Amino acid sequence: MSQPSCFGLPSVFLAASPVCAACTGQSLCVPACHSMLVSLSDRIDTSRDLARLERTARVVIAQAHPPIAVETTIPAPAPAAVQVKLAIDTPAQGMLDALPVRVAKVMRPLLKHGLDTKARYSLAAGKNPFDETTPRWLQLAGECLLAGGMTKAELRERYAREFGWSAGTANSRTAIVSALLPALRIAAVTHDRIMPAPRAVVKN
Repeated sequence: MSQPSCFGLPSVFLAASPVCAACTGQSLCVPACHSMLVSLSDRIDTSRDLARLERTARVVIAQAHPPIAVETTIPAPAPAAVQVKLAIDTPAQGMLDALPVRVAKVMRPLLKHGLDTKARYSLAAGKNPFDETTPRWLQLAGECLLAGGMTKAELRERYAREFGWSAGTANSRTAIVSALLPALRIAAVTHDRIMPAPRAVVKN
């Protein structure tokens, strides 16, 4: 089937556009745009565009008829989980709702600025998943993750030592990190140890 000249161009695709919404090639256009953004990520920062597109892709791919198998860095949900077509913020809000309130409060600005996707790309490139725009205590957790991981006790001790925090504050921040990093899919928690997850993105 022939596609319009705008097919697969992330600079043109807009989920809220009536034209894109009505296009019969949309379910294939979204992953094509995704592939182009991934290929460009070696040269320019496409993290925010990827974050926006991947949230759209979860809905578009899930509703495709017939179903299509497309790899993205965020898996598509079951069709039953989709309530509104192209409700880009719905999957992200669902994740926030499932998190403890204190963790969701930290996660929300990360999602808003596309830093959730950027964290995975940074970790894959051997960089701190949390940049200078994030709280310093998150950057410290990212440094520990890059160094091979840490136990919760080790992170609590570093927080107390480097920030002069009380045991209660250090324990609270450690609990947030223990839930936040797995939610971002950049770490796994086994018993008391927080370990980096396998590479989130494999670049060709």
